[in-house]
Amino acid sequence: VAGCEVASGKIGEIISLDGEKDQKVNSFSGIPDEFFEDMESVWKGRIKTTHVNDVLTSVDEAAEALHLAVTEDFTPIVSRIKASMSPLKAPKGEISYSREQEAVWFKGKQFMPDVWTGSPGEEHIKQLKHALDSKGRKVGMEWFTTAKVDTALSRYHEANAKAKSRVLELLRELATELQSHINIIVFSSTLLVITKALYAHVREKEEMGFSYNSRVPKA
Repeated sequence: VAGCEVASGKIGEIISLDGEKDQKVNSFSGIPDEFFEDMESVWKGRIKTTHVNDVLTSVDEAAEALHLAVTEDFTPIVSRIKASMSPLKAPKGEISYSREQEAVWFKGKQFMPDVWTGSPGEEHIKQLKHALDSKGRKVGMEWFTTAKVDTALSRYHEANAKAKSRVLELLRELATELQSHINIIVFSSTLLVITKALYAHVREKEEMGFSYNSRVPKA
């Protein structure tokens, strides 16, 4: 019992058993939720906040900066495209998530104006450049980014990688500490499985109308 308490105490100090309410995956309007879900769900809520508070703050701040960059550089272009009523040249464009490149970029076609008139969104279009993959190659003719978005995206990925590394480091340290208690953990886990199985069996018999009192011989 004492061994179980020690092992349980060590786990309880590090692991978040019910999920940390202040470690929600980031979500911002204008950025596909799948992006932050893929980036953060693998590590957020695993470790108690007190052990990852600094890296958690860095990730959330970087995510907010990314949202700001995307809003400032891409939203005016999207608004311009939505307002276009040209029957001959229907422009298309949206803020999209490239899962393969782990990036949020502008994806569009036929949105470049034939004549620059200084209308809303034109200056933002001029800032666009083709998005590149990790090897410096064009991702595709429809994917675009800006210097500001690239900088914010790099900052976010660096913060996210550091947070993920911290969580993995803490889990490794915990695993090392629990090595000496491995037999107790296995015993406790096995006992828990057996207990749950017995409980389920008893519940099933009770639902069938089985009475245990009738089976106990009188003294």
